[in-house]
Amino acid sequence: MLRTRPPAGWATAAALAVCAGSLTAWSALGLSGWPASGLEALHGDRLLWLDPALPPIAVAGDLDTADVLVLGDSRAAHAVHLSITDSLGLGEFAIVWLASARLQDLLAPLRVLERPRDLVLALAPVGLITLQRDLAIGETLRVANPAADPASPPRLAEEWASAELQHLIGKGFAPIHAERAVEWWMTNYRLRHRKWLAQQKLLDTHGIDLWLGHRVDRSRAIQFEPIEPKTWHTAWRHRVDPRAADRNYRLVADPERADERVRSAADVAALLRDLEARGWRIACVRLPIDPELRRIEDKTGCAELFEGIAREGPRPYRDFGAWDDATFDGSHLNWPAADRLTRELGRWLREDLQWSRER
Repeated sequence: MLRTRPPAGWATAAALAVCAGSLTAWSALGLSGWPASGLEALHGDRLLWLDPALPPIAVAGDLDTADVLVLGDSRAAHAVHLSITDSLGLGEFAIVWLASARLQDLLAPLRVLERPRDLVLALAPVGLITLQRDLAIGETLRVANPAADPASPPRLAEEWASAELQHLIGKGFAPIHAERAVEWWMTNYRLRHRKWLAQQKLLDTHGIDLWLGHRVDRSRAIQFEPIEPKTWHTAWRHRVDPRAADRNYRLVADPERADERVRSAADVAALLRDLEARGWRIACVRLPIDPELRRIEDKTGCAELFEGIAREGPRPYRDFGAWDDATFDGSHLNWPAADRLTRELGRWLREDLQWSRER
C-alpha cells in the first residue's frame, strides 16, 4: 500500500493548534489575570552630571529638547511611557530619575538648564531620606567618569575601572564589594557603548530594532499580560506581592527619621520656589502603588508633607492613590498600569490644568 505524505506545513499547524489550546487552558485557569512582571517603561537612558559639584541624574529621552520633565526615583522611570507621550498633546517628554535618589539631589542640577520647562514632580517617601543601598557605587558617583559616557573609547573606560578599583579598596571597601561596583559600571558601559556604535552607522538598524521591540513588548504586555521568563518560576506559587518587607522600606517608614523627612521636604520646597522664579511651571503627583505598601507609607506622615509642598505654591497636586494588581514588586508599575497612568496624567495636565505645548 502506498503511504501518503502529510501536506506541507501540517506538523507546524498542528503544533500551533496545540499551543493555542494550551494558552486557552492557561487563561481559563485564571493565570492571565496576573499582572505582567517587570517590563520597564524606559526606552534608553543616560547618566549626566549637569553640575560637577552635584550628584548625577539619569535621563530617559532628550533633556535638551524636552518640554515636560517627569522627575522622581525609579517609580517615575517605570510609570511614564515615552513611546506614547507624543500623543498627549503636551510636547516632548523626558524622565529625570535615579534609583532611591533624594528629590533635592535630582532637582538641584536642573537649575543649570537655561530654558524653563514644565515639571511633574513625583513625590514619594523614599525621596525624602538618604538610602545608601550600595556605598561602593555611591563612591564611584562622586565625579563623572569615562564609563558613564558611551562614546568613551574602551581603553579609557578600562583604565578608569582599574584605577577606581584601587581607589575603592584604599577607601576601605572590601575587595569583593569594590569589584562588584566596578563590574557594574563596566557591564553597563559595554552595553551602552555597543548601542552608541550602532547609532553611528548610516542606517541604525539596532536603533530600529529597539524602537520596534519596545512597541511590541508594550503591546504584548497590555494585550496578553504575560508572565516574564525571569519570574515565571515564582509566579507559579504566588502573585507578585512583596508587602514591602524589605530592609529599605523599614528605613523609609522608620519613625526616628521623621525629622530628616521634614528637613528634606523644606529643601524640596525651596528648590521648587527657585525653579518657579526662573519661569518653570510645576505640578506635583503621588504615583500609584500597591495598597499594602501605601498603608505602610501613610504611617510615615509623608502625605501631610507632600500636601504642604503643593499647598505652598500653590502648586497643582494629584494623588493617584493605590491600585490593585498594578505593580510587579509592590512599588513599580507594570506595563499595563504604566500605560494607564501615562494617559491619565496626560489628561489631568491637558484638561484640568490646561497645560499645552505652547506656554
